[in-house]
Amino acid sequence: MHQHLPDDRHLSLACFGSFARGEAGADSDTDLLLVVPDGTADDTTDRIVGDLEVHGRRWTGNEVQVRTGHRLG
Repeated sequence: MHQHLPDDRHLSLACFGSFARGEAGADSDTDLLLVVPDGTADDTTDRIVGDLEVHGRRWTGNEVQVRTGHRLG
């Protein structure tokens, strides 16, 4: 993910939903919340989301759904 951010800006990533609660089944998707710094270009955010979805599916074998938000300030 860091290769997509050109400077020291930080992002946050959190897992929520059934995996976070320890209730996931074999077919459960993985829900992630990605928070990027305010002002991050949409195409940059899209590339990070795409990477998370692809690599997350490889790691878990399950679909990964990423929600996004922006950190203000």
